[in-house]
Amino acid sequence: MYEVKWKVPVTIDATGIKIINSEISKNADYIVLDIANVRPNTINAVTIVPATDNVEFQPAQYFIGTMDSDEMFTIQFDIKPKDGIEQMGVKAIFKNGNNWHESDNMTGKLIK
Repeated sequence: MYEVKWKVPVTIDATGIKIINSEISKNADYIVLDIANVRPNTINAVTIVPATDNVEFQPAQYFIGTMDSDEMFTIQFDIKPKDGIEQMGVKAIFKNGNNWHESDNMTGKLIK
């Protein structure tokens, strides 16, 4: 059995994390986000990171940790946008197996 060939099925899933803009306060002083794992497997070390330079976020980033498939978390950032800023963005960084991944930026409009 030195030359046995087996077909091994490999599935590659490029699905990321969904970041949904749930609420922005009328004074643009906080934002509520729903973070959903739409992947078919558990992911680890999920961190939501601001992707806008001219907006101050508190906390500076939000660590969720492990998310099971189809699990959703709701998080809130307090924000202080500088004058003239109309949009802000956040992204998710997470680990799947040994690999690190980064989601697309979720961009939301600020209301003042």
